[in-house]
Amino acid sequence: MEMKMKQRMLLFAISLLSACNNQQQQPVEPLQETIQVHNISINVITPQNGVPIDFEKKEFQEVKKFFDQIQQVGKVARAYYIYPEPSCNTRGSGRYSTKVCSPGLVEKTCFLVSMELLNPSLIKLPNEQRLSGSLKYIEHQKRELKKNAMPIVTFDILDEGVNYIVYAKKFRKYAHSKPEVTANLALNGLLFEGVCMNNSPTAKFTSWESTATVDWVRELIKINQQAPKPDQP
Repeated sequence: MEMKMKQRMLLFAISLLSACNNQQQQPVEPLQETIQVHNISINVITPQNGVPIDFEKKEFQEVKKFFDQIQQVGKVARAYYIYPEPSCNTRGSGRYSTKVCSPGLVEKTCFLVSMELLNPSLIKLPNEQRLSGSLKYIEHQKRELKKNAMPIVTFDILDEGVNYIVYAKKFRKYAHSKPEVTANLALNGLLFEGVCMNNSPTAKFTSWESTATVDWVRELIKINQQAPKPDQP
């Protein structure tokens, strides 16, 4: 994903329907479903504490504009927001202190994007050739990223497998800026880009994006490897 596109990601503060209390928020149960991308079944699962974004809801219209921009180079297969922990602080001191909590802000999102510059060519192939072609692309990406010879950016490989690679892109000119974490993965013979983003203005050197993206990609790979043979094009 281009840096400009990520920079334009809007910080959208949405008050969720959660009571302000002093208890630890319970984890969100993962949701697994099957979607159709180019008439091919893809199993998806929510990232940890993730909830699907309903673009029809009024509160998500701003973030929908961002995803509409992505549609120019890809197709958003699924988008999620990470259910936030309440924001709490203590007022007063000693026996008179009280803990006050308010709903957290939606600052963390994950999305899976179909790589539409490549998938239309893949779907024209028989199943075995499509599967082979998608894996060859991932292998090609690994070789290119590991060369790491570009004068403007560097790439750090965070995790990799036969059908995926997760990496962080760093711009040499902006050495202190936050790396851009991205994953390329092959699911049932189609290619996708996946990423989890922390849009908080204070999250300059967070490791959450790396960990969340790697964990989610591994789960996506796992549930699709357990799936039946891909559909015929």
